[in-house]
Amino acid sequence: MSSRITSLLTSLRLHFALATISFLFLLPIIVVVRNSFASYRELRDNPFFVPTAIDFRGYLDVWERANIPNSGLNTIVITGTTVLLVLLLGSMAAFAFSRLGFPGQNQLFLLFMLALMLPSATLMVPLFRMNLALGTHNTYLSVIGPYIALGLPLGILLFKFYFDTLPRELEDSAHVDGASTFTIYRHILLPLARPVLAAVAIFQFLTTWNEFVLAGLFLTKQHMYTLTVTAMMHRGNSFTLFVIITLPVAVFFLLTQRQFISGLTAGALKG
Repeated sequence: MSSRITSLLTSLRLHFALATISFLFLLPIIVVVRNSFASYRELRDNPFFVPTAIDFRGYLDVWERANIPNSGLNTIVITGTTVLLVLLLGSMAAFAFSRLGFPGQNQLFLLFMLALMLPSATLMVPLFRMNLALGTHNTYLSVIGPYIALGLPLGILLFKFYFDTLPRELEDSAHVDGASTFTIYRHILLPLARPVLAAVAIFQFLTTWNEFVLAGLFLTKQHMYTLTVTAMMHRGNSFTLFVIITLPVAVFFLLTQRQFISGLTAGALKG
């Protein structure tokens, strides 16, 4: 009996600790959602107010004044293009590093891995000057290019680790049947790498969607603003705008978190 009581108390303490930690993590989200239904005057007069009714007029007002459809479209175009190109270029480069032997292969791969340690802040001045020289300032290309360059090293790393775990017998049999190198990549290895494709896509989507520094530096005209830049430039209840920006990302991650975790662990668990 005493052992059962001890086990029950231990379980209760554990659940209480987990509930407390969960509450601390959720508290900022609760505060932001609560404040999103308030006006600027209400937040100024009583920061600890509790809304008595849910009024979405503030959301409609922010949607129109902040021009969310335009900045949302910019964000979708930039994020979608970046994700697709990182997946394409990252998987092809990883296939070359994993399956195609060429001179300087290890040195080039090491160079890509060193890029993982390069802070994006160190690239702002060179990229700004390059955009001015090329005339790409205030265009999609001014941010899509840097986003791809910053996202490729991690994508190549994950793809290569996964390709290294796949048996080469699959390719040998395909070669016997007359398959080309690109056919092997496209129809054999790439379909098997779906977990890594999902992980890289999700990570790049979240990173690009939430990026502000480069977007704020290179997209200075209002019609080119992304959602994060719009949030910083908006005058009014920014909490409402934060909820609008964060909600799609939160829903997307909740729906795809299993694929994200399985993709990160795929290379380590196979073989």
